[in-house]
Amino acid sequence: MRARVDKRWADLLTPWLWSGRLLLYWLLFFAFFRLWFILWLRHQRGGGLPWEAFWYALPLDISAASYLLLPAIVLAYGSGAAPVRAHLWLARLFSALYFGFILLALAIYGANIFLYEEWHTPINSRAYAHFRIPGAMLSSMSVAFKVGALALLFLLQWTWWRLFCSIVGPLPALSMGTWSERWVGLLLLSAWAVAMRGGLGRLPINESAAYYSSDTFRNHAAVNAGWYFVHNLIETGKAKNRYITMPSAEAQRQVADLLPPPPSHEEPHGWLDPSIARRPNVVVLLLESMSAQLIEALGGIPGVCPNLSRLATEGILFEHCYGSGYRTDQGVVAVLSGFPAQPDHSVVFIPEKARKLPSLARTLRSVGYTTAFAYGGELTFANMGLWLRHQQFEHILSVRDFEARDITQLWGVDDHRFLQRGIQMLKDLPEPFFAVLMTLSLHAPYDVPYQRTKTGRTDREKFLLCASFVDQAIGEFFEKARCQPWYENALFVLVADHGHPLPGGISMDQPRSRHIPLLLCGPVIARAWRGRCVGTLGGHHDVPATLLRELGLDRRAFRWSRDLFDSSVPAFAYYSNENGMGWLTPHGAGFFDFKSQCWRPLSADTLSEKERTQARAYLQCLYDDFLEL
Repeated sequence: MRARVDKRWADLLTPWLWSGRLLLYWLLFFAFFRLWFILWLRHQRGGGLPWEAFWYALPLDISAASYLLLPAIVLAYGSGAAPVRAHLWLARLFSALYFGFILLALAIYGANIFLYEEWHTPINSRAYAHFRIPGAMLSSMSVAFKVGALALLFLLQWTWWRLFCSIVGPLPALSMGTWSERWVGLLLLSAWAVAMRGGLGRLPINESAAYYSSDTFRNHAAVNAGWYFVHNLIETGKAKNRYITMPSAEAQRQVADLLPPPPSHEEPHGWLDPSIARRPNVVVLLLESMSAQLIEALGGIPGVCPNLSRLATEGILFEHCYGSGYRTDQGVVAVLSGFPAQPDHSVVFIPEKARKLPSLARTLRSVGYTTAFAYGGELTFANMGLWLRHQQFEHILSVRDFEARDITQLWGVDDHRFLQRGIQMLKDLPEPFFAVLMTLSLHAPYDVPYQRTKTGRTDREKFLLCASFVDQAIGEFFEKARCQPWYENALFVLVADHGHPLPGGISMDQPRSRHIPLLLCGPVIARAWRGRCVGTLGGHHDVPATLLRELGLDRRAFRWSRDLFDSSVPAFAYYSNENGMGWLTPHGAGFFDFKSQCWRPLSADTLSEKERTQARAYLQCLYDDFLEL
């Protein structure tokens, strides 16, 4: 009798004990990758390491683990109800399913660490969009990196699968034959459903449950990367404006005050020399990660970029320009289409939307310009090649047009070789021309062929040395350009694609990390304007309107682009990421956190309520426009 009672209790406890072991396994898995995340990225931390993140991570970790438990519980009870012969097949299905889960989890949680090092945000839908173009992703990796990554993945898969077999064990056949077993099964499923939801509260759990600090890195250490990734995919896939804070008519009115429609005809400001042809050659140098922290004239470190500092004294320097996004695919769209970055999307990944954007290249081509785009890397990256064709660039140069010996960096051709090739490309273009040269050397892993980089031990040192290399390449580019026949009728636009946390280790929520150079220079700049500094707040998406007005061309299609020389319109700067939105005005600065729905001051002077309302209206209408493209 006692043996039967003991067996009955054992049968009732088995579902709990087995599912508990499965829960423990996944919690250990998450803890391992959180530890790796913290230790690997410790160089980005100025203070102590966030060990308390392990505690604050538990609610979201348990929710993520519970989702992974559900298929196992269903299979276990299905095995108990099925014929004996079916149990073997269900056991094999269970093993195959969780072998796949582990492999997928290793890919997601591992990629999160390496992506965060560059993007400073957890793995998200934008990363998924990159993964959907594996050719571009793989081409950016060295053979050694690919082999090492595969070896590490194999080792981790073998290790975690062995641990799974040891901790969890084989699939049990859970019975629901008696009333007590049915109640246990119902209670077990209910418990895990509540755990998936994050409790019995009115709202289900979300990332906010893991956010416990004003320090972004600590919050990202605590958030479960897999949970965040899947949730972000689902939410962004809904194609819904999650930034609505007011009626649409009111938001449009607020934005109209910020961005009043320009008249059909406008007089130029006169910063182009009137004695030179009205159709100058326009050359845009789109500079990878060139932060204002590197430019002495913008308050940056002296001596890092002397050539850019010298060019600033010969042209027009905008002292307060900010990059709206933090990725190259966002920056290219901002500069060439005047469309600011969205917090959770990159429009270039959606061809049917991207092709509807206004185009600086298309506008200039319509008045007789030859158009060209050059990049030393792969144009399959971020769907760039397709988008450039939609933009009507006639001549496109990429890494595939260089010889193998010229590919000296992980991402492609270093800026010295690339810009020298760019001189040749410009020489062969019929005038007038509009050409964009996009650099890549100032990008992790900072592997430029520059002897001094070998002494760099930290990312900061490598970043500074790479910046010096890029500046030297720009200096040599202008030396060669001055000897070209097209130079005397040339306008150069130097602007960064986005800012960077380095070299100061500044959070991407902060405006200093988003502060970028914007410089107009060249022989066609009127002498009275040379050496001027413009203090107007703005963004790199204001480049199209600023150029087109001076060229006497219609800029009304570029709704989100503002003429930075027009003092009659309000001055402001916008930037965003998945965490929130930054907003700067001449009177103050603030960052609107999407999770807490609260404003954080970014300066001694805070934003007024009117400015906060305008900022939220701006993002709401911008996202509406993105959805309606």
